[in-house]
Amino acid sequence: MFFSCPGNHRQTLLGYAMGESSGSGVSKVNCLVSLVLSVNARERMRELEQLRYSIKEVRESMEMHIDNVDHIINRMQQRWRGIWKKLLGIVIFLVLAALVCGLMLPPNSPYVKKKCREGSTNGRLFFKFYPKHSEDGISVTGLEFTWKKLKEKLHLKFDKIQTNGTEYRYFLNKKRCETGGIRSIAAWLDPAPTVPRVSVLALDPGCKTVYYHNEKMGKWFEYRNTTVADLKCTS
Repeated sequence: MFFSCPGNHRQTLLGYAMGESSGSGVSKVNCLVSLVLSVNARERMRELEQLRYSIKEVRESMEMHIDNVDHIINRMQQRWRGIWKKLLGIVIFLVLAALVCGLMLPPNSPYVKKKCREGSTNGRLFFKFYPKHSEDGISVTGLEFTWKKLKEKLHLKFDKIQTNGTEYRYFLNKKRCETGGIRSIAAWLDPAPTVPRVSVLALDPGCKTVYYHNEKMGKWFEYRNTTVADLKCTS
């Protein structure tokens, strides 16, 4: 047995019929009527409404969370795009710097050779040096500088040769400079030591005797005739 109010499509259970009516018209049947049933039905409907409302709230909350997550992801993507651009710029700069250093600073590079010749005169010194216990001569070339210019160029501590007021000519060991043996020129890319291990040479005006400067002792020494051959010089 259900009860329905006009204008309301909901039905409320009021009771159960205990028998059947076999004829048409009005008849009497035993029935069980209870308001408790209607109360339970209303409670269930209320619970269903609350459940539907809760589901709606959960769905709306989830939609809001999804929107927030999507917004956060978009912001992170934008930030990463900016970071990648910066990283790419840094990588390009490092590559270019490495190329420049590779072309300018290694031994025998055009830049190092230019720095070694810079400030020199047209004078050149040529001879072969024979180390001890060796029969193989090593070609040595000297670049001529004035004494003052050579000291300013290399910041080395050496004095003039004092011999009866004779003016000697001063040369830079070209190979030692170009291969990185002199740090003030080639900086940090130093290979194996160059023989002879001298940076500065001196020559008498007659182009007959060669001197070398010993950096440790701070003195000039004459090359022995047994260690030097094929001595030539140009002015």
